[in-house]
This record gives sequence, C-alpha cells and structure tokens, in this order.
Amino acid sequence: TLAEIWDVSDPDAKLTRHTVVQKLLVAISSSVASRLDVVSVNVTTGDPVLSKGMADAILAQLNRFNLQTLQSRASAERKFAEGRMNEVQGELRVAEDGLQRFLEDNRQQYLSPALEIEKARRGRKVDLLQQTFTTLATSFELARIDEVRDTPLITIIQRPAVPIRPDPRGVIGKAILALLMGLFLGSLLVLAREALHWMRSSGEADATEFNRLVSAASQDVLRLRSVLSNLPRRGSREEHISS
Repeated sequence: TLAEIWDVSDPDAKLTRHTVVQKLLVAISSSVASRLDVVSVNVTTGDPVLSKGMADAILAQLNRFNLQTLQSRASAERKFAEGRMNEVQGELRVAEDGLQRFLEDNRQQYLSPALEIEKARRGRKVDLLQQTFTTLATSFELARIDEVRDTPLITIIQRPAVPIRPDPRGVIGKAILALLMGLFLGSLLVLAREALHWMRSSGEADATEFNRLVSAASQDVLRLRSVLSNLPRRGSREEHISS
C-alpha cells in the first residue's frame, strides 16, 4: 500500500489515511485544456515506477467511476421510463377505447360541427399519447443499453510511461538553499572565532561557557542541514493525457 511505501504509520487508521491523502494531493496534479476537451494528469514521486503505477491506477479508477456513474444514472432513467411508459400505455388504451366507441356511435357520413370537433379532439389525444409512448419506449431501450455498457468512456491520448530522466523541478531552489546555508554556517563560524578570541582575553570561565554554546549551535545547524539534504526529491514525473 502507499502507506507502507511512504512509511506512514499511525495507531489511528483514519490519521494514516489522511496523511496518505495529503501526500497524494502533493504528488498528483492536473490541468484542463477546455478548447480541446483534454485533461492532463501528472504524477511526481521519488520513484519513477511508482509514478507510472499511480498514473495507471488513476486512469483505471477514473474509468470505473465514469462507468458506475453512467450505469447508475441509466438504471434510474430506465426505472422512470418503464413506470411512465406503463402509465401512458394505460392512458392510451383508455383514449383508443373512447375513440372507438365514439366512432361506433356516430357512423353517419356527415357529422354535426360539434361531433366533428369532438372527433378531432379525441383523435389528437390518441396521437399525442402514441407519440409520448414511442418516446418513452425509445428512452427505455437506450437506458437498458447504457445500464449494461462496459466500454471505456475516456480516450487515452498518451499512456503513462516510466520517465527516462528525473524531473528537474526544485533543483535550483535546493541549490540556492544550500548556498544560503553555507554562507550562514561560514558567517557563524567566523563570528564564533572572533567572539571566542575576545572571551578568552576577558575570562576563562566565560570563554568555556561560550565555547559550549557555540558547539551546541553548530550541532543544531549541522542537523538542520542533514535533514534538508535527506528530504525526498521530486525526482520522477509521469504525464499522460486523457479526454
């Protein structure tokens, strides 16, 4: 797991998960090209193989999420269309029966204006219900197809691959930080020597105490430098594009 790979351990499983999620938010970035409808996803970790594996997992989970969302929506649409289709089918049957009885009761060739209007009204109702039933039946069939569809909904333009060279991002910043740390350490040593020389001339006890304080400060600076040098490098970059 990522918790094991990144050496994240906490007695509380929720805190472990939270820490891993925070690391993922740093390792993963994305950008959207709205005009081309293309999404670029970048994964950067200290291990190029891990970056590629995470990029592949992101694509798989993204496609799975899209399929589940489509199937859930299609299932809801199918249930609605099926229920509404049964209702309209009952209304259509009642309207057709009413039109049939009207025509059987009025078989004369020429009807009065009132009967002609009634005939046209009943005919329009039957036509409207037939169109509604046809539309619902089409939606019902499409929803049934989408409900069982398992084809990917995204097109991979560039598959994830292990990068040949490490990502150079951060090298300049680390170099500047190292330079500043070197200047700071050098200045501190020069001041310490000057102060020590002055303290020795003023008193042996004060010089001894000051020497101890300088040594402790030097050890703190060296430990800080060691921690900064051991920080994980964002060394591998994995990029793929999907739409």
